[in-house]
Amino acid sequence: MPEYMQLLMSVPADYGAVATSLQALAAEVRGVNGTFGTATQQLQAEWVGQDANSQEQKAKKVDRGLGLVSAALGNAATVLESGAGELGAAVSALRSIVQSAMDVGTWVLPTGTAIIGPQQWSQIASAGPAAGAVEAAYQAVAEAYTAIIEASVVSATGMDENVSAQLRGIQLKLESALPFDSTSDHGAYFNYQGSTDQPNARGEIGNHLNEAWCRLNGETPLATEVRVNPSATNSDDYMKVDRLTFDDQGTIHAYEVKTGAAQPSPAQQNLLPRLQGEGTVHPYVPDTPSTPPALANRTLDGGQIGSVRVQRWDIDSMPYDARVALRQNSVSDVLGGSAGPGPQTSLYNWMNGSGAYQLTTL
Repeated sequence: MPEYMQLLMSVPADYGAVATSLQALAAEVRGVNGTFGTATQQLQAEWVGQDANSQEQKAKKVDRGLGLVSAALGNAATVLESGAGELGAAVSALRSIVQSAMDVGTWVLPTGTAIIGPQQWSQIASAGPAAGAVEAAYQAVAEAYTAIIEASVVSATGMDENVSAQLRGIQLKLESALPFDSTSDHGAYFNYQGSTDQPNARGEIGNHLNEAWCRLNGETPLATEVRVNPSATNSDDYMKVDRLTFDDQGTIHAYEVKTGAAQPSPAQQNLLPRLQGEGTVHPYVPDTPSTPPALANRTLDGGQIGSVRVQRWDIDSMPYDARVALRQNSVSDVLGGSAGPGPQTSLYNWMNGSGAYQLTTL
């Protein structure tokens, strides 16, 4: 946040210079995308088969990604151009106010506080019996200038923070476009708790979000990665459901957690709906610290699962500060305040908003 001296000495026109560079870069990316598209079209005309089909799908991702990058750079340039005009006017106004104060003999400290200047003190000293009244008048002038300067700094700071907020939003879109693969790390962006196993970062975050969401909604996690057999007997033909929970009524809920555009596998689509009611598939519950003794180390009978739910988390919509905090902290740590009150509030509010996830009951 710019303080008084930072604003006074700033050069908002530099925003415009950066904007021009970004516009040029956006045009360059569009040119690269055009060249790539032409080359891809020529290749597709001469190449057929499974490998060609795979390459075509990847090319579409790259084409979409380059388009998103170009758009993000153009949007950032527009924000900076607008910010340059608004902040430039605010800085010019602040400089005029300070000059006005100096013209009447009032001094302005580097903190932005106006005080009675030496010339004014000289006049006070020579005012004789009226010195007290003259000093009070000059002090009132100084306080008025201080208030005006403070208001100008707050206004300019708001403009600067608005520009920063818009750029952070564009940064989110830009980072989510790279490297054009929804299962990848997107740079360091989906580095979760310092892990280097980035292809699994999204799924791990989604599972931890689901666990926290269940707890926030009064459900106790019962077990994770629960083996589900197609029959009541132990079998090598099985799948796993991400989580079982039970609520305060003792009802057991089964969750399959997804992120982004990931879909349940064919086996999951077949078995998940058959878990509930008088279902014909049977989850095996391992013995964990939270597992009720009556359910531990046993296969549940049909009808013991009250609901089967698919929860899909839209991680790309997560607030920027929360996503950064997750690079070194777990979901539960951020919600517990370990990363500070800002990310804690952002993550909590996002999890309880309408756009964070979709919950489908089968």
